[in-house]
Amino acid sequence: MTYLPLLLWGALVVSCSGSDDIGNVNADYMKVTDIVMNGNLSSTTLHIDADCPWKITESVDWLTVNPTQGTGSADVQLITGANPSSVDERTCQITITTDGGVQRTITLSQGKNDEDMKVSTQQLSFDESGGKLAFTVTSNTRWNITGGADWVSLSADAGQDNGEINVTAQSNTSEDPRTATFTITGNSGTTAYITVTQAGKNVLLLLGTENIDATAKSGTYTLRIQSNTDWTASTTVAGWVEILNSEGSNDGNVTMRLSDNVVGEARTANIRVTSVSGRTERICVITQAAATPPVLTQPAVSDVGRYEASLHSNFTSSLDISECGFCYSTQPNPTIIDRNVKVTGPEGMSGELSATLSGLTSGVIYYVRSWARNANGVGYSSDAIFKTEGSIPGEEENPTPNL
Repeated sequence: MTYLPLLLWGALVVSCSGSDDIGNVNADYMKVTDIVMNGNLSSTTLHIDADCPWKITESVDWLTVNPTQGTGSADVQLITGANPSSVDERTCQITITTDGGVQRTITLSQGKNDEDMKVSTQQLSFDESGGKLAFTVTSNTRWNITGGADWVSLSADAGQDNGEINVTAQSNTSEDPRTATFTITGNSGTTAYITVTQAGKNVLLLLGTENIDATAKSGTYTLRIQSNTDWTASTTVAGWVEILNSEGSNDGNVTMRLSDNVVGEARTANIRVTSVSGRTERICVITQAAATPPVLTQPAVSDVGRYEASLHSNFTSSLDISECGFCYSTQPNPTIIDRNVKVTGPEGMSGELSATLSGLTSGVIYYVRSWARNANGVGYSSDAIFKTEGSIPGEEENPTPNL
């Protein structure tokens, strides 16, 4: 009997006698050869050499025999399809029975198939909230999954043949997108890859205002923050802007303290509010007004006598005043280097000044101005003019009697 290469077909010699007596037809005339076929083949041939009727039976659903009965010699086709497994061989028993009752059984063995493994997708994408997605493994082998990251998990990390894997991603609290790669490796080393990506957090970062107007006077200002993440506040301006709380989370406030602006020009500073990753930034411009000298009202003059007069004035200032008073002269626009009466008590950025001038000369016209000083300089009111009672004293008279 001759076999095809790789034992792809087998031959069976069948005695048609039901007797095993050597005097009739000996059972040795029935010769059986098992069949072995490769796992990736789908059919083979069984040759039956006989001169009597026969029939074939088998009991597996993955084998089709054609024909299942006949008379005399014949080639029988055994259709198996490729072995779906690259891990396990499979076998079945084929029984051939003659009309005379002779029965022989052969074994059909199909080897492992070549390993094959595929995944339904090579990439899964999540939004920032995470959630659950799935992919399927279609294979004929055992497989396991490695890799990944701590923010993503699998419903199973190993399996055999076909399987569905659920992939669960946590929510992404960072603005940075992230990526994880899983490697699926078959029993014989076949590999497939799944890349999981997740978008970064959609950051909300809004300022209550983009511009703050501040007075020259030192003070505290608040910037409202609306956000869904951690943030920091900073400024590149040194000296006159101090940020009291430079970090926050979600909704909150940035509080700034400004020193006095004592110069005659306005100044600006950028307040930068930046998300924790640095990807999102908002800027508020704070403008501090220039300082100016105090502003005073023209003095009101009352109770004018020969040697005295009462004065009253109001002041407002961009900064706290340090001193104030009234200056007077017999010439217009007197200054503090002329005769001067300082007033004690008024302070702050607004107030009233009152004083009584004494030791004046009777019958003389006087010019008087109120004044106040702040860190930017001295401010003067306009002139108030009054004339003391009486006549101008003669040479022999005391012009400023001791009152």
